[in-house]
Amino acid sequence: MNLKAIEIQALLAVLRDDPGYGLRKTLRWYSKTFSTPLADVEEMPLEDVFQAYYEEKLGEMDEDALEGVRKELLESPEDKAERMKLEDAEQADADQYAKMVEEEEAQKKKKPAERAMDMLKSPKQGDIVASKVAPLIRKEKESNLPSPVPIPPDITMQFAVDPDEFEKELEGFGLMDQPKRKK
Repeated sequence: MNLKAIEIQALLAVLRDDPGYGLRKTLRWYSKTFSTPLADVEEMPLEDVFQAYYEEKLGEMDEDALEGVRKELLESPEDKAERMKLEDAEQADADQYAKMVEEEEAQKKKKPAERAMDMLKSPKQGDIVASKVAPLIRKEKESNLPSPVPIPPDITMQFAVDPDEFEKELEGFGLMDQPKRKK
């Protein structure tokens, strides 16, 4: 007996939502719920097992969810195909939106010069902008400017003006404030 092969087979059944897996899962549920040995449950009529399963699951739902289940059970194959088509289109829209958000997040992580180059590659920006801006960006990338020096954490900042005096100055323009005219 190869346990790894059995584990792989079980994983595939779960991932593919295999009908055999669904049946075994329901039988295990019945065995646990009603404290019945699994071997005894496997010998019971499947109608009895599924009757108990659906009654239990449906009994836990609220009225709105039950109405949704009722509609699904009563819909024609054509209506079901139409509903599935709409759900697939909605999922495609959601996937496209998620992809767009991921791309925007990736763009935010890029350096400004890289973002500008990506914008120039975009067809909506136009060839005129690309021809004028691209050489400037390439120059910036090719220049040997030193990278910014990191600031050590032990550096502190002190202000020469007392914060209270600064607040008073903010009430007007401070020294630049025009004198009030006498009436």
